[in-house]
Amino acid sequence: MPTLAWAQVSRVNLYVEDLHGNPIPGVSIFSKPGQAEAPTGDDGRTVLLITGELHPGEEVELKVEGDSVWVFLTPHFRINCPNPREKPVTVVLVKKGDRDILASAAAKREIVRNLLTLIGAHFDVTSQVGDAERQRLALASVAENLGLPPEEIDQAIRVWRNQTGDLFDEGLAALYERRFPEAIPPLVQSYNRSKERLKKKEKALEDERETLAERAFFLGQALNGVGKYREALAKYQEAVNLQPHRHTYSNGLGVALVNMGLYKKARALFSKLLDERISTSGDEHPQTLASMNNLAQSLYAQGDWAGARVLHEKVLEISRRTLGDEHPQTLRCMNNLGGTLKAQGDLPGARVLLERVLEISRRTLGDEHPQTLRCMNNLAQSLKAQGDWAGARVLLEKVLEISRRTLGDKHPHTLTSMNNLAQSLYAQGDLSGARVLLEKVLEIRRRTLGDAHPDTLICMNNLAGTLKAQGDLPGARILEEKVLEIRQRTLGERHPDTMISHWSLLLTYRTAGRTDEFMKKIPTLMWLLDAEDKELSADLRTIRNHLKQLLEEIQNEGEREPEEAQ
Repeated sequence: MPTLAWAQVSRVNLYVEDLHGNPIPGVSIFSKPGQAEAPTGDDGRTVLLITGELHPGEEVELKVEGDSVWVFLTPHFRINCPNPREKPVTVVLVKKGDRDILASAAAKREIVRNLLTLIGAHFDVTSQVGDAERQRLALASVAENLGLPPEEIDQAIRVWRNQTGDLFDEGLAALYERRFPEAIPPLVQSYNRSKERLKKKEKALEDERETLAERAFFLGQALNGVGKYREALAKYQEAVNLQPHRHTYSNGLGVALVNMGLYKKARALFSKLLDERISTSGDEHPQTLASMNNLAQSLYAQGDWAGARVLHEKVLEISRRTLGDEHPQTLRCMNNLGGTLKAQGDLPGARVLLERVLEISRRTLGDEHPQTLRCMNNLAQSLKAQGDWAGARVLLEKVLEISRRTLGDKHPHTLTSMNNLAQSLYAQGDLSGARVLLEKVLEIRRRTLGDAHPDTLICMNNLAGTLKAQGDLPGARILEEKVLEIRQRTLGERHPDTMISHWSLLLTYRTAGRTDEFMKKIPTLMWLLDAEDKELSADLRTIRNHLKQLLEEIQNEGEREPEEAQ
């Protein structure tokens, strides 16, 4: 007689309340379609039965019945599940479209938490999506859920920033506004206080572990924003250690691993997260698609463009079918796939896709919308790769003109536009024009971000390349040596960016005839010859191939017999 296997069922005790702490009766909450709804009693309490084992810190997606006027505020569609036997989970619901939400300091705090969590849930390297664009997409998602205009939510948060007297809230507000240097001190203090409370066990152990994990996660975001990738990695790792079943923290850790060039570990982590998402939510759930995108981005960063393409194509197909061609998420997927096609060398395919994205963005958002400008830039990069320098220059000049007029010369988007146009001028041989732009970008970035910020170092490196092309080898060497010193100190000796700096400086030494420095630099790069492909980025594999050629040239030069004196 066959044995019946019974699926394990977890009980989650819920307490559902409004913004004022009043219980909400008669609301049906469920986790997955097809599961029994759990209506709340007069005291706002209910028990939710979920198939499978739940762990402390695990995220469980919840929904309110479809025709309800109530929507989730804390958290945004999900709960961070504690031990369900110990205490009920408090869930705050608000009425959709109720502007009183924005008058509540507690509500604004939770909205900012949700926004920062959404911003940290994914990343893009193929289409160069920056913090501002991720913030815009997250704000649109939260606004849609609450039934309020995103502009009103944004303004309410900025007003709240000046009203709160709480250190943690001050840090969150600065982090939301991308004022990363200002966010770090209050976040560090709130993190240290939570860590001290955990040592003294002033609160319930699980509560304080959850609080400390959240503090570490948001501090990691701030450190990442100022380019302190090594410190950010440590904080993300701490958050994961405290709550290993929370995917949001694991995603942050994966991004930090990519930033530190630890591609093999990032790939393993993102693969694990994707498998778990598919198992719990299916192939087409938004969180599953976000996990697919993250894995695709890590593969792209490693140079596995074929693997990235498969995932990007799958995400785009599902997004087109479920959201439509003109949904912002679909356009973002098209941008990502276009970047991957360009990297693979499918330049016509990339151009067609990116031209389609730009056409939709112009028609639906207008020429001056940030997404449209990003699409122009991505198409310009594709045109450059095809050798259409004139077409690329026209687009980049338009992006820069709009950015300067609408954002000002010092805005990060404007500076990125200047840098991109400078690279186009360089490629066309206008070295003087490129140098003027790069010197201006570098001066502003040094003043606003500091010498050690990754964006500043990229600009230094680009300017060094321009000086080298102009024949100013001493000027190029000084900049390259500075970039290398900072990257060694902040990223480590074998980080991909550090190794790129070693290679650039090696070539400068050789061109300048500085033989002693050139020969001393070669051993620093020799480990690349024995490294496995999966541990190297595409740039490092390219450097390895050039290094082999260089070593052969040196050997051939050494084997040549000296000419006899006449």
